[in-house]
Amino acid sequence: MGPLSDDDGRAANRASLRVKYKKAVMNLIEALMSDPKPKYRSDDLMKLRVTLGSFNPVDQEFLTSNICLFKPMSSKQIKGYSLDMSRQHEGHRDLCNNYDKVDKTTTDGLGRPLRSWEIMERQVVTTFRYLNLHFESSYKETKRYPESLAKSANWYPFREGNPFGDLPRGLLVGRLLTNQIPQWRVRGRYEWQSNYRKPETLLPHMMLVMYTGEDAIEGELLFCELGCIAQVIYNRLQQKEFENTSLFPVLLISLFGPRRGRLVQAKFNKSGVLKVRASPIYSFMSKAKAPWDLFLRYHACEPRDGPEIEFGDDE
Repeated sequence: MGPLSDDDGRAANRASLRVKYKKAVMNLIEALMSDPKPKYRSDDLMKLRVTLGSFNPVDQEFLTSNICLFKPMSSKQIKGYSLDMSRQHEGHRDLCNNYDKVDKTTTDGLGRPLRSWEIMERQVVTTFRYLNLHFESSYKETKRYPESLAKSANWYPFREGNPFGDLPRGLLVGRLLTNQIPQWRVRGRYEWQSNYRKPETLLPHMMLVMYTGEDAIEGELLFCELGCIAQVIYNRLQQKEFENTSLFPVLLISLFGPRRGRLVQAKFNKSGVLKVRASPIYSFMSKAKAPWDLFLRYHACEPRDGPEIEFGDDE
């Protein structure tokens, strides 16, 4: 038998990696479910075959490297889009005008005291709503008609009938049967497709927009962040549409208490180690000082694809 062609070699490599990744992610989910922790430090992650690194989301060296899995829209491009407040309904105008007024409610509708993470969740949901409003309702004027930021980004929210919806929600549900782990909410599930009418242009990359009332610190991953990454990769591995790839990158736009957030990217490397990288943590307490443009640039990012990303060492 002669040597394998490049295509045959890559196909064999993909098949081997898929088996490795499936075993690794199943073990990871099992470990998370059997012994959940609110936060995972480096030593905890090493035991799970997960590494946590950092990245500077505006560093040109990072953005031009194969480590970057999601290339953000340029600053110049994002500044071309704006939100016309005159076209927004009263609720959206109130959201924008009163963003800096922090909800200080400490009891629920029945007068019961809220837990600390529930109080912070009420605050961070305002950040999510404001970010989502700008992504969904910002437009750029063109010679023909206004161009929507959300549509031009080619990130499509999951619709009814999406095959991903037939798979177990698992750790995407947002809660565990334990008071140890604060609830979380996945408010946006997106997949990238350059032409919505051509199924072959759909990529395996996924983006989640999520929030929780839990607090986070740099150098640690929240349970909900790690769990959502693992569940997405596990489910993507089950989808027939992606049976010919071993590349399953995940981007999280992760918001948490009290009104803070970060960007997180992840994929498996060839050794079956889940490589997670997180940006610095940013404050969204002040509407005027929050990094809205940066997070919108990543919300409208372009996923990186190709053999150099799929088979690269990511070191």
